[in-house]
Amino acid sequence: QPFYIKQYGYKLGDYPVTERISNQCIALPFYNSLSNNEIDIIVDVLKEAIWLN
Repeated sequence: QPFYIKQYGYKLGDYPVTERISNQCIALPFYNSLSNNEIDIIVDVLKEAIWLN
């Protein structure tokens, strides 16, 4: 993430295992004030992404 690159001087390749694993992960938005509509949107986008892959 750009913050850590700037803050700590990390560069691509410093942590190859972490980089490989993080490229296979997804970060979902979650917090206690997500509305039902926002949750529905997230679910719809995930379904579409899964369907396309």
